Amino acid sequence: MKNKKNKIIAQKEKMVELSNRLHEADQAKLNFYTNVSHEFRTPLTIIMGNLETLKDQGVSQLLLRNVKRSTERLFRLVNQFIDLRKYDKGELKLAISRLDIVSFTRDILESFQELANRQNIHLSLEKSEEKIFLWLDQDKTDKILYNLLSNAIKYTDSEGSVHVSFFQKEKGLELRITDTGRGISEEDQLNIFNGFFRGKETSYLTDGHGIGLSLVKALVDIQKAEIGCTSKIGSGTSFHILFKWGNLHFNEEDIAENEEIPFLHETETLPIHEIISTNLLGEEILLVEDNPELLDFLSTLLGKYYNIKTAANGKDALMKIANNTPDLIITDLMMPRMDGIEFCKAVRERLETRFVPIIILSAKTDVSSKMEGYQINIDDYIEKPFHPSLLLTRISSVLNKRQEIRKNIDNLILIPQDKRPLQKTDKIFLEKVLDILELHYSDQDFSIDNLSSEMGMSRVTFYRKIKKISGEGPGEFIRKFRMQKAATLLRENSKTIEEVCSDVGFQSLPHFRKNFKQEFGVLPSKYR
Repeated sequence: MKNKKNKIIAQKEKMVELSNRLHEADQAKLNFYTNVSHEFRTPLTIIMGNLETLKDQGVSQLLLRNVKRSTERLFRLVNQFIDLRKYDKGELKLAISRLDIVSFTRDILESFQELANRQNIHLSLEKSEEKIFLWLDQDKTDKILYNLLSNAIKYTDSEGSVHVSFFQKEKGLELRITDTGRGISEEDQLNIFNGFFRGKETSYLTDGHGIGLSLVKALVDIQKAEIGCTSKIGSGTSFHILFKWGNLHFNEEDIAENEEIPFLHETETLPIHEIISTNLLGEEILLVEDNPELLDFLSTLLGKYYNIKTAANGKDALMKIANNTPDLIITDLMMPRMDGIEFCKAVRERLETRFVPIIILSAKTDVSSKMEGYQINIDDYIEKPFHPSLLLTRISSVLNKRQEIRKNIDNLILIPQDKRPLQKTDKIFLEKVLDILELHYSDQDFSIDNLSSEMGMSRVTFYRKIKKISGEGPGEFIRKFRMQKAATLLRENSKTIEEVCSDVGFQSLPHFRKNFKQEFGVLPSKYR
């Protein structure tokens, strides 16, 4: 009896070990596919960026539309796999907002009209003039509808039809997508929402990967909705989704700050951003990217507006900034020799470059990668592929913010060193100080210790540094900054002197008046 028991235990342990090995093998395979998916994003960035350039050069619009359509299809496939992995790992987040599901669906349906016309398939939408409001994640709902409509058209023959309808029920709104296509067998209907499943009746007739419906189910589930399917071979298929009314079934953190968010469909194109500035300030950007084609594309795109330096990895980049500090660094994450995170940490550790703004361009879209970047104080994180206009706008925003801060520097420096212009590293240091003061000047308890800590420096080191640059100690520097803010508020003439006093971090009104007169020679009441 004892031997029999030991044998059963040994068999059980073997089964557990085998199960763990299978799970590890499955995870390794999925990680491989995820990494390959990320690798697709860099060439997609180059293709999509150059398409915009070709469009401006008068290349055939029909040719460009065809290339763009194929690129977007590949991009969607890549994103579908990455979204599935995020869902499996619990990293897929919601941004719920209020939307009119009828007009939202109509816009997506219209994006398929050209494809349907080519295949002689009739598209229709019931209640197209009504407005029905739901609380949903717009991006995820777009992916749900896109996949279901794409499948409906793919499996419907010429002269067939695809119809979208809405049914208002007690629990919520049922959205139904019905086609007159080939249908799905009862056996396959049990597995259609499983990852990588391809039905016997369809796998040899059309291309596909078995990802779309698996993603649809994940995106429906995460929005607390329900999805089902009714179908018969040779008679078509109907997918029906029940979206709940209201938003009480969502967590508070899932609700977006703005109730209604305008949605820009992926097939719409943005105009190339025109930067008015001709870089009269000679702003310099360091590009760190190991893909030579993407590096060439970025250099060409940004070289029209800024002075560009390049490096193929983090180690090369560190050597270049040792002798010349750029105004902005744009870096990839996955690079040989030294990756983007290591590089950014090294930049932040060097006193000369600690406050240089950094933008990360990366194919990695997971939350943990973004958090890792923001934890080392990067200024922006842009996913590949990106629209050229978006990148130019983000760069312009970061640099314009720096320019606004620079305008205040002259007012805050009492005695320029030997009347010589500030070194670039000193300017960057002061810009970071002003950034921090901009966030905390109204806090009465914000002190020199707080400021030096925010700067990542000891109190003594910070004191010496700011005294050397500005000619005054940090306490006087903070006081002067608050006085400049007070003067601005008084000129706007929208607040009382007592309110301005409180807004710039002073507890005592007499003390505020004394400091203001010391700075500007008149009392606040006479300054207006």
